[in-house]
Amino acid sequence: MFAAKKTKINTSLTFSQLYGAVTMNNTLGLGIFAALVYFQNLDWQYSAEVTVILFMEFTIGIAVIIAGFGYKHTYIVCFSS
Repeated sequence: MFAAKKTKINTSLTFSQLYGAVTMNNTLGLGIFAALVYFQNLDWQYSAEVTVILFMEFTIGIAVIIAGFGYKHTYIVCFSS
């Protein structure tokens, strides 16, 4: 709904929601995954998957910091209109 209006504030809000949803989803999935491995005494053979999840979370975090999260009220958005 917010993205359909295509204003600077609504676009920023949409990106904020997407960044938050991706980070929360990855963190929750990784937490459940780690709990299953720990409580079921499974062998740890998932280094590649966990590395990719953590890498993407840090990448999104750095992108948000560089884009000015905490310093500006809107995200930098590049659209070709």
